[in-house]
Amino acid sequence: ARLSAAQVSIAEPFAYTITADFFGNVLYTDTQFVDVLPRLDGRLVFSYTDIAIANSNSAANHWSPDVVAPGVITFTTPDGTVQGRDSVTITVSGIISNDVAAQQGVTFSNALTLSFFHDGVAYDYTDTVSAEVKEPILGLHKAVTPAGGIDAAATLTYTLAVTHAAASNATAYNVVITDVV
Repeated sequence: ARLSAAQVSIAEPFAYTITADFFGNVLYTDTQFVDVLPRLDGRLVFSYTDIAIANSNSAANHWSPDVVAPGVITFTTPDGTVQGRDSVTITVSGIISNDVAAQQGVTFSNALTLSFFHDGVAYDYTDTVSAEVKEPILGLHKAVTPAGGIDAAATLTYTLAVTHAAASNATAYNVVITDVV
């Protein structure tokens, strides 16, 4: 499996790709990919928005996703068999949620297991991909003019400035500033 980026921003689309090759003109049974979606601090932080599946032997093998449990997607054929030769590419697109656990610099991982039987022997292959959360770090400054010599009839002008901190380069979404005067 591989991710489309080493750093992933909150709420920005990204994708990861799963690939597998089934060699030879043989039958693989009880075949499935189990994709455990990223969690941070025990909370699911990834929401998928699209799943695309392509395979080279689509006449014999009809792959489909199934969400069997929250945060787990299983990909398999209707009867779990795969007729080799087949090359499968699954692309899962989605976003990292704006969750309290998804903070700047935190690494999340996506785990995948491919299981099947061939000639009566069980095979399990695992892979994990990781990326770092890239989140904006914002600063807020409030200024007032005039700063002094104010009387009851004076007009005050408040200026709010929102800026990125020096190490921040991620786009901020849904920023809400409440100014109580």
